[in-house]
Amino acid sequence: MSTRDLIDAIQAGDSTKVDDAFNTVMVQKVSERLDAMRDDLSQNMFRAVDSSTQDTEPAAVETAEGDE
Repeated sequence: MSTRDLIDAIQAGDSTKVDDAFNTVMVQKVSERLDAMRDDLSQNMFRAVDSSTQDTEPAAVETAEGDE
């Protein structure tokens, strides 16, 4: 079903067909958006991290002295 089918069902006043057409159209729209989001995520997942955001020096490790 398409958006046109939804409009036709609304004009005809058939609530069952309106409900079915609406649900079908929404499932298609959500599915298309999720596919686009998956593609975007997969393209950016392993992209190099900006070096200015990485720590360049390791954190200092403190040791207790004289605790023998």
